[in-house]
Amino acid sequence: MTIRTTTKLPRLSPLKNKAKSKPKNNNSLAIMLNHDSPASALERSYIEEYLHDRGYCWRDLEHLPLEEAKALMRTASRYASLKLAEVEARCKFRHEIEYPG
Repeated sequence: MTIRTTTKLPRLSPLKNKAKSKPKNNNSLAIMLNHDSPASALERSYIEEYLHDRGYCWRDLEHLPLEEAKALMRTASRYASLKLAEVEARCKFRHEIEYPG
């Protein structure tokens, strides 16, 4: 069975090459977090905690040299990953205590 539609879709213009366009500043650092994950808010808070402990916030990263900002985010991401793993381990341990095998 074939269904016909009479609605015409608008033509899409060809995409321009984004690689040639320059960012607003030379120190652009794209920060990507998985916002679909249940732990994403906690991950973000751990990253903010790490940055705050070192005297920075999210906005400060764009004013730092690119390599320094990347290094800071790498260590902040490691810190957040370790803290999330700690939370998960505690949760599993508590579950084992409350509901033994």
